[in-house]
Amino acid sequence: MKQNNAGSVLQLQSDVYAKQVVENRHYIKTMAEVLLLTATQNLAQRGHRENLATDDNPGNFRKILQLIVQHDETISDRFYCDSAVTQYTSNDIQNEILSVMSDMVRQHVFDEVKQSVYSLCIFRCSLMRQKT
Repeated sequence: MKQNNAGSVLQLQSDVYAKQVVENRHYIKTMAEVLLLTATQNLAQRGHRENLATDDNPGNFRKILQLIVQHDETISDRFYCDSAVTQYTSNDIQNEILSVMSDMVRQHVFDEVKQSVYSLCIFRCSLMRQKT
């Protein structure tokens, strides 16, 4: 009898853990997609002030997230209920996510060039001449 209860408790813990992992991935993926949008559209991520509660223009990144929060309950729960640390919206976290994405793009390009039969690498160099 005890094994059945222990098994069901372990199963419940496993299910809760799996749900948390899915929610975390969804949240981080959404953060990355917003950063990718702002980067590919040449939009500034940050505004003059970074506070949604007191500022009319907190920056494109936070404003887009605010729009997503209105339509996605999972993101909304995480965005408004968690501490500022676990929202993953700080400048440092934004920079880290952008760095990881740029590394992924660089690696993808490198792999494509590595697999190609022919490749050409062009460097554009210009010398600055001083007028004397």
